[in-house]
Amino acid sequence: MIASLMLLLKDNDLNSVSTYFLYIASGILLGAAFLGMIPKAIALAEPAKITGFVLIGILFLFTLEKIVLWRNCGNKDCDRHSSASSSVALIGDAFHHIIDGIVITSSFLIQSKLE
Repeated sequence: MIASLMLLLKDNDLNSVSTYFLYIASGILLGAAFLGMIPKAIALAEPAKITGFVLIGILFLFTLEKIVLWRNCGNKDCDRHSSASSSVALIGDAFHHIIDGIVITSSFLIQSKLE
């Protein structure tokens, strides 16, 4: 409901507010990962393997973002365009949905085996 109120804001106000929301969302995601999920994964598996997966994931996503932003650069100064962020969001959303599908499918398969 609060997010729908953002539709009433003017473009300048929306840009300044959305920047702060992006900072908050990034902090929440990093906090959930590094304080919640990664310690549980380390408790279940080898710490070196989990740390390696985390580092590979960070490097892969950093490289992917740079490639997408570089490909959308049309001028010779190579300024960042606002349209580039939509490509990054679509790619990230696609990965998210694929992982969600795998997790949901595997939970149904495991549950049916337990019964």
